[in-house]
Amino acid sequence: MGKAFKTGFTLIELLVVVAIIGLASAVVFAALNSARSRSADVAIKQALNNAQKQAELYASSNDWSYNNVCVQNQVANGVSGIYPMLLNAAQQFSSIPPNVTGLAWSYTLRPAVCHNGDPAWAAMVALKNPGNSGWCVDSTGFFKETTMALGLNETVCQ
Repeated sequence: MGKAFKTGFTLIELLVVVAIIGLASAVVFAALNSARSRSADVAIKQALNNAQKQAELYASSNDWSYNNVCVQNQVANGVSGIYPMLLNAAQQFSSIPPNVTGLAWSYTLRPAVCHNGDPAWAAMVALKNPGNSGWCVDSTGFFKETTMALGLNETVCQ
C-alpha cells in the first residue's frame, strides 16, 4: 500500500490569499475614489466654461445685456441663459441647487452661486479637490480655481 497524500490548501494559506486580495482591492478602491472626485472637478470646470460661452450668446441676443442670464428657464430671442449649465456643475458637487439671488458663495451652504446684472455676471461652483476652493467664471472671460469667495452680488471673480 502506498502513502496517501493530501491535496489542496490549508486554511492558513487560504486566509493569506484572501487577506492579500482584500488589501489589493482596498488600494484600488481608494485610487478610484480619488479619480472620481477629480473627474467631478473636470466636469464642473467644463460646465462653467461652457456657461461662459453661452452667456455671450445670450447677451448678443439680448441687446448685450446679461440681465437674468443666471435665472432658470430664461430665454432671450430663442437663446437660453446659463442656468442648465450651472445646475449641471452644481450637481457634480452636491444636491444643493444653484443660488441665483445674489448671496455670497459658501463651500458648504451655497456651493453654486450665480450673480447677474447689467453689464456683468459671475458664477462659482465648489470643487471636490482640495476641498475649500471653487471654480469661478465671469463675463470678463476670467476663469480660475480660487478660494476667494464670490461675495454678495459680485459680478467679477477674484
